[in-house]
Amino acid sequence: SQYELAVLIARRDGLDPGRLRGVLRGSRPGAAVIRLDCTAAQAVLQTRLRAASEFLAPNAT
Repeated sequence: SQYELAVLIARRDGLDPGRLRGVLRGSRPGAAVIRLDCTAAQAVLQTRLRAASEFLAPNAT
């Protein structure tokens, strides 16, 4: 979710994720689920695509 991504970014940057406010889905317009299909990109890239939780981890290299 956008909130979970914001928490990962805050932690990576040394910010307090507790200051972020989550918002209930019903109060926001737009699509409920957005996913990026990287199948075609992965087929031609030499580098493995990593999940946000992996590359935003505190000890990511």
